[in-house]
Amino acid sequence: MLIFLVILLSVLLTASVVANFIIWKAAERQLIINDLYSNWITDWRKQVFKTWVHIKMLDEKQMFEKDDEVGVVFQDMKDLIKSLNDRTEETTEEGE
Repeated sequence: MLIFLVILLSVLLTASVVANFIIWKAAERQLIINDLYSNWITDWRKQVFKTWVHIKMLDEKQMFEKDDEVGVVFQDMKDLIKSLNDRTEETTEEGE
């Protein structure tokens, strides 16, 4: 009976070690993916802001009239970029 108990505990210990190793590797991969997405979002945020600045500069020069087709498309693009800029503005997050 004692040998059976030792074998059972050894199998359970081995299974626990293997499961913990698999979980550790999965968490490590998830951290790498999160870092990748974080970098991608930061770069995208910078591009949206840069585009927003250029659009505002064009709009200040009144290069496009609002009554022609180009002006309507420009206004739509301006509204879209403003919406993206508003959604991607940096906010202070916990831990930063």
